[in-house]
Amino acid sequence: IETKTKDLQIFFGGAKKADWDVGLAVDAIRIGSKVDAVVLASGDGDFVPLVEYLKFMGTQVEVITFGRSASGKLREAADDFVDMCDDQRKYLLGFRGGSAGTGSARRPRKQAPNRRKETPPKSE
Repeated sequence: IETKTKDLQIFFGGAKKADWDVGLAVDAIRIGSKVDAVVLASGDGDFVPLVEYLKFMGTQVEVITFGRSASGKLREAADDFVDMCDDQRKYLLGFRGGSAGTGSARRPRKQAPNRRKETPPKSE
């Protein structure tokens, strides 16, 4: 397992930005054919073409994020989706809030396709 992180940029006034979408996508594409699964910790719908490409190449893609702010298209594109809002005590360090959400935090896993050597899907 390899975990990559990047420090937040903090701007005057306290605004914060990670600014790592392209780097994350490049890393995922580079390793996608060498691993069984990629776990994407983001709810950004801009990653839908990346998820579709990785799945086309036969890589399982799991997304973990806060469901309230997650893109519906990203949620549907992923093989597996984990909503951290459903069990905040499990995912948030030092959580002291109210009761966790009800229901399952995981959407049932879709069967990963066989690896293909055809042309990847075109992004719109």
